[in-house]
Amino acid sequence: MTNKRSPESISMRRIRLVEVVGIIVSLVFTSFFAYKYLINPRINTDANKTKYQIIYDAIKSYAIEGTIVDRDGNTILGNAAVDSRATADYPQNLSYAWLLGYYSINEHQQNSYGLRGNLKDYLLFQLDKNNQGALVKLTTNTDLQNYAYQLLDGMEGSITVLDNQTGEILCLSSQSTVDFNVNDPDSMLASNVAESQYRRGTFEKDPPGSTFKVVTAAAALTMQEDENLDDSFFQFNDTGSYIPAGSDFVITNFQNQVFGTIDMNTALAKSCNCYFADLGIRVGADKLTKMMNAFMVGKDIT
Repeated sequence: MTNKRSPESISMRRIRLVEVVGIIVSLVFTSFFAYKYLINPRINTDANKTKYQIIYDAIKSYAIEGTIVDRDGNTILGNAAVDSRATADYPQNLSYAWLLGYYSINEHQQNSYGLRGNLKDYLLFQLDKNNQGALVKLTTNTDLQNYAYQLLDGMEGSITVLDNQTGEILCLSSQSTVDFNVNDPDSMLASNVAESQYRRGTFEKDPPGSTFKVVTAAAALTMQEDENLDDSFFQFNDTGSYIPAGSDFVITNFQNQVFGTIDMNTALAKSCNCYFADLGIRVGADKLTKMMNAFMVGKDIT
């Protein structure tokens, strides 16, 4: 005699199975989200606190920050000792301030900027037998760095000089500056130094953005001197577009900006396309070519 289950019994069994599977899936998802958004953040926070505490204790107890020197071996940042971070008083290296930056840490957080932040693994954690970090040698020339800093004289912007043979950075100077001798972690971490931290030399797209405008400007200045032209030669009424004579090609400024009556100083600062198109035509191809050769445009400099 066979015991056949009724259709109702089979349906109830399937319903219960679906309910059990649904409960299991719900529990899995609930557990996953609870771990990810409630438990794991606390674990990571505690881990970071532990990591920062270990690093902080090491720096306070025995790690001596490494020295940074220029291409000639002159000290830029040094004189560190146990429980005393390095300083940049050689003499006061203001021209290196934003480039050096800082690395600060306390028991809860860390903050890094510039060379000291990017090279912390070498300067603070790659210790020799005396527990001092590695010596870092830059390609910069300090005399050139200081001279560029003086030329900027409080103006926004930066001056970068490269060795055209090797590509080495000889000078990377900016008036954006930080107090490189602030080594107290709590005061640095609490300070609002966002403006002073801006790396204008590597991130800012300061005008002039078109390098050939500098060549055109130099040719025009030479022409003014040679032909005894007055400053009205450099006046131009910018309408936002310019069509060279005998051409149907329309030249516009970046984002269709209109600058009105401007001179060459303003045109360089604004990188005005229309101005330099007109100036280049008035200077002429021969003078532009001569200045291009003086700038070694298109020549092999290796």
